[in-house]
Amino acid sequence: MDHKKRLGKWGGLLLLLFLIGSCVQAPSPPPTAKKRGCLDCHPEMKAQLIANRPVVHPPVAQGNCLGCHRPHGLIAGAFLKADPPRLCLPCHRELISHLNAQYPHPPARKGNCLKCHESHAAFQKGLLKEEDQKLCLSCHKEIEKGKFLHQPLKEGCLKCHDSHGSNFSGILKGDEASLCLSCHEAQGLEKTHFGYPVKKACTQCHNPHAAQEEVLLRRSIHQPVKEGRCEDCHMGQGGQPLALKASPEELCLRCHPRQKAPREHPPYQEGKCLKCHGPHGSPYPPLLNQKTKTLCLSCHDIQLKKAKSSHPPFEEGRCQECHHGHVSNQPKLLKRPPEKLCLTCHGKLLKGSYKHGPATQGQCLTCHLPHQSEKNKNLLVTEQKELCFKCHKETAREENLFSVHTPFARGTCSGCHNPHSADQKAFLAVPPNQTCLRCHAKIKEEMKEKGLHAPFGREQCLACHLPHASDYAFQIRGPMDQVCYQCHARIEREVRALPYVHPTAEEGTCQRCHDPHLSPLKAHLRKEVKDLCLDCHGEVARYWSQGVAHKPAQKEDGCLLCHEAHASRNQNLLLGSGGEVCLKCHQVGPDLVERHGGITPRAKYCNTCHNPHGGPDESLLWPYEHPPFAKGECRPCHGGDK
Repeated sequence: MDHKKRLGKWGGLLLLLFLIGSCVQAPSPPPTAKKRGCLDCHPEMKAQLIANRPVVHPPVAQGNCLGCHRPHGLIAGAFLKADPPRLCLPCHRELISHLNAQYPHPPARKGNCLKCHESHAAFQKGLLKEEDQKLCLSCHKEIEKGKFLHQPLKEGCLKCHDSHGSNFSGILKGDEASLCLSCHEAQGLEKTHFGYPVKKACTQCHNPHAAQEEVLLRRSIHQPVKEGRCEDCHMGQGGQPLALKASPEELCLRCHPRQKAPREHPPYQEGKCLKCHGPHGSPYPPLLNQKTKTLCLSCHDIQLKKAKSSHPPFEEGRCQECHHGHVSNQPKLLKRPPEKLCLTCHGKLLKGSYKHGPATQGQCLTCHLPHQSEKNKNLLVTEQKELCFKCHKETAREENLFSVHTPFARGTCSGCHNPHSADQKAFLAVPPNQTCLRCHAKIKEEMKEKGLHAPFGREQCLACHLPHASDYAFQIRGPMDQVCYQCHARIEREVRALPYVHPTAEEGTCQRCHDPHLSPLKAHLRKEVKDLCLDCHGEVARYWSQGVAHKPAQKEDGCLLCHEAHASRNQNLLLGSGGEVCLKCHQVGPDLVERHGGITPRAKYCNTCHNPHGGPDESLLWPYEHPPFAKGECRPCHGGDK
């Protein structure tokens, strides 16, 4: 019974809590954020590319930005799903056949769709960046050169051409004859072509775009065609008026007698005139079927895929500047002997007083290639250094020396030498001094200063240096002292004859004390005399800061008051023996005797007691003294009262 009461009590409590909870309003879920589109962040795109431009890319018009773009992008901001044309072709499948055609438009073939088209919106149909004609002429500028324009050109390029690709040459929409006859009636053409039923090969004689004559004739027209003498070659009567009267070879030779020479161009020798020439007209004089370079390379496979240098006539397709087209007395159908041919253009190269042997002998092809060089500048057969060393074998051995001039090491011989001719010896482009200063600009500036070493001031670089290499640093001609002694013979005699020699002079390292180019100091010293000596002899100054310095030693050139610079008859390079140097300043007299305890000092013993550079006090005595001397007792050794 109690158990039931407890259950009833708890049941009532739970019911009460439920009723209370039902009266409390449940919290509402958070509001769902409105989904944002691309144009919410890029409103300027919509305003600029859509509102102001009538032709809109369909995905843009539909708001389908994700048709082309990734929503998040990739590394480096690659937001497109793919690069054109892969991105464009899934929608523009009709263009695939055009791109696979025999003659695709180069930008289309390379997938450069955006060269011609806008990506979002444009003012022109097809999302073109400009009107079709203006767009085409931005690349094909040459086709509009002429006083008279073909009417279709005025109406737009796409009247005759496909914009992406075609199986007809010139990316034409159809074969040439059909296109022409779509505007020009056959009967009218017969009247204007001297009664001949001409229905094809129109562009042999006519420029399809523009020309200087009203009938749009090509630059190069066969004279009989120009004068209407078609019957010179064609039947002109009967069922086949355009049939030839004889073979092309025979017809050509009627007006153009056969030339004879030791060398003949194979097509000319075989009578295949039409292999190179057109019978009626051509844009390429003289009646060539193609541009000169294209025509020549169709047989002569000499074009390199990559070339470091190319002969301008070859690069520009001016083959006929060097070669005859039919016959020649020279090899390779050259117009002149090789030794003279190059000089027709490059004659100025031999105007110098000194001429390089191969150049004067016309052996241009010893060093140069005639058309292209794969790896070398200036059409060189091989690297400049290797080329020069083939003849200059002695110079080649200098490569193995210790110190090599940088241009020589790099093999840039022409940095200093003119390979053809020059007014300076050794074919230097400019005088030797100027040759050096072209690279050594800092030294050139130094030459404006004072205190120049005489050879340096006269710009006689080669007095001390070798031009290519040396067994000594900085391409010095020999050991440093030997180079210096060429001018400083007196010092050499002293160093070799006298018993005591300064170590630097003995080692031949003159440059340790002297600057070889310039210094404002006497004798071109690198520093003032005192500072220079202290670099090695620092111990002599130990009492100068805490003690007393010998006054002459502290002077700027004080060292030379007592010492020779290079060599001496006396120990320590002194100017005199022992105390003789001291007595120049310290005369022996009563005062000096008194200071020495009544004993007359002997000159040669001065530095036995005194430090010649400085000491702890004014006496300049050495700090370590003989005990009797320290007590002032001289008598035990010298006699006298003290």
